[in-house]
Amino acid sequence: MKEKSGIYRWVNKLNGKCYIGSSLSLSTRFSHYLYINYLKKRVTISNSNIYNALLTHVHDNFRLEVLEFCSIIDIITREQYNIDTF
Repeated sequence: MKEKSGIYRWVNKLNGKCYIGSSLSLSTRFSHYLYINYLKKRVTISNSNIYNALLTHVHDNFRLEVLEFCSIIDIITREQYNIDTF
């Protein structure tokens, strides 16, 4: 998955809510999600729903799915498609 771009989804196993995102580098994005200090720092900068949810409900209560790999050119279109679909 290193250096691949694509669309992913976090699913809260407790309430079924999901967050769909995209990244030009999925491996880098996923590594950021694993660091609590990174999440805490980002929450102070922006009010991110997924960062708040991960901090509140902890990672064990979420499932992370790669929905699709796609080209950088198509990433925004594909992210919107998946948001509309889910």
